[in-house]
Amino acid sequence: MPAHELSSEGDAGSNGVLLHCDFERVAALVPNTTALDCNGITVSYGELNNRANLLAQRLRLMGIRPDAVVGLFIERSIDMVVGLLGILKAGGAYLPLDPDYPLQRLSYMLDDAEARVVVTHRALSGRLDSITSSAQIVRLDDSHASGATDVRSARRPRDLNLAYVVYTSGSTGAPKGVMVPHCGPVNYLRSLQETFKISRQDRSLTVSTLSFDASVRDIFGALNAGASVHIVPGRYTPDPEALTRIIQSGTVSVLLSSTPSLLRALCMHASPELKSRLRLILVSGEVLDQALISEVSTCFGTQVQIVNQYGPTECTMTTTRYAVGPSSLERTLPIGKPIANTKVQILNDALIPVQSGEVGHIFILGAGLARGYVQRPDLTAERFLPNPFGVGERLYRTGDLGRFRADGELEFLGRTDQQVKIRGNRIELGEVEAVMLSHVAVNRSVVDVREDRLERRLVAYLVLDGGYPAPSSADLREFCRSRLPDYMVPSAFVVLPSLPLTPNGKLDRRALPPPDYHKEQFVPPRTPLEVAVARIWAEVLGIDRVGANDNFFDLGGHSLSAMRIAARLHTDLGIQIELRALFEANCLRDFTREIARTSADPLGISLDPPESRAAFSD
Repeated sequence: MPAHELSSEGDAGSNGVLLHCDFERVAALVPNTTALDCNGITVSYGELNNRANLLAQRLRLMGIRPDAVVGLFIERSIDMVVGLLGILKAGGAYLPLDPDYPLQRLSYMLDDAEARVVVTHRALSGRLDSITSSAQIVRLDDSHASGATDVRSARRPRDLNLAYVVYTSGSTGAPKGVMVPHCGPVNYLRSLQETFKISRQDRSLTVSTLSFDASVRDIFGALNAGASVHIVPGRYTPDPEALTRIIQSGTVSVLLSSTPSLLRALCMHASPELKSRLRLILVSGEVLDQALISEVSTCFGTQVQIVNQYGPTECTMTTTRYAVGPSSLERTLPIGKPIANTKVQILNDALIPVQSGEVGHIFILGAGLARGYVQRPDLTAERFLPNPFGVGERLYRTGDLGRFRADGELEFLGRTDQQVKIRGNRIELGEVEAVMLSHVAVNRSVVDVREDRLERRLVAYLVLDGGYPAPSSADLREFCRSRLPDYMVPSAFVVLPSLPLTPNGKLDRRALPPPDYHKEQFVPPRTPLEVAVARIWAEVLGIDRVGANDNFFDLGGHSLSAMRIAARLHTDLGIQIELRALFEANCLRDFTREIARTSADPLGISLDPPESRAAFSD
């Protein structure tokens, strides 16, 4: 069988319940319809299917079989979708490896998941030498293809075989891999299609990396229904201004994965005179409030249906959903009712159901449950419990608190542990604390969430070991960035002589002091460019003033606020600068010098300080 004819028609044992089967049906029906659009380059369903088949054939010849994990180390691109489809078609499970993750974290994930093959691009393959020496490398942009002609004898996966393994933050100091079988995402995606009728007329926008399971919804929610996917290319998260322009251009009709944080950023850059043809926004990851609903309706039109979703990675993206009504007056919105083939139970500490209206622990059961955690039978047994009310079923202990309202809608009421959400990202505070404690100069560490500014931020509180030189905030930040994804790096580091305790000897979190974001002696901006950029920094970061020597990260900056600053520089000052410049030139004075070096006569102003500094000082 030639590679371009490879399909899953022989997967009789799976009854078609594989993540990629609905895509293959669509590709057979409408091969000439556009499937992907990335930076103006389009690929049809037929071509995408053929390219994925070629990759699948190469992987099968390398021994990939059901439940074999294959790393996918790639940026957002057309080849990203080719890669994950090819891995699934070969029978394997894909392991997303974010190129922006620290090498140490990527190496741990590869070893933990026992991935022996990694699919990548030639431009990225050099970094793999620092991550693994044993995995075989498949480069998607190699010109040659497999010469095999028949791989029909390969064993096909079934619905309980793994589709993907995605790593989330772990409380023990290392990320944990969630093993997701095909049946979970298939059940969710078919519920999505039945409820919202995604069709060939729709166009989805995908901006997240594969490391977040929301990307499954972005990609397959569209491809399995015949819609097209607009991929914003690159490694870094695109800036909100660029995304808003795409949405308000009228080319996008559904936004299948968004967090409230992203929606707020989009609304900041929306042009009131422009609307969009958006008809659906699915929101998850953070608490959604009515004020944001009103803002979205104002910015993008009252035709947009907004749906609040809830569900951990262990239960395949979404377990419950709530369609927000246009006249809803609820300040905090419920998270809805279970989707098809899933159930939610509210139990007390003794695992006994509570009455409607009573607060209890949220447990989930049904088709969406993951198999468990990679190499962690102890944690799997702790979180996936035998259902005391059903034979052969399992319950997933979410760690969330909730209650059912009288109308049957579920309300989310917080966590029972140290797991938090920052800008929609799931973080175990214990993992960040463990990284801090691994620093030779740190004796004790507590990581907390502060909400005393424009948004939630991680703050690390440290007691240092007096036998070592005291590290600076920059040293600690670089130490964390070499071990943690950007969204898990604390915004501030506070050194204390000791951690505050309650009378019974427990940590007193309420007594932890707020961070001081102005550690350096204030030096006023000197040049007009420094003054203009300082004002943008201050407005984006929600602070009163920014000095010439102030460090962006010491002021509480992070990747999302960096994107907002880049967007403001463009809209307010006409300056276009790459995002990495802010990560490499952290202090205001160095950053403005980088702007002057790379931009053509910014503001028409010299970098030399004026004769009278007071003329340009706030």
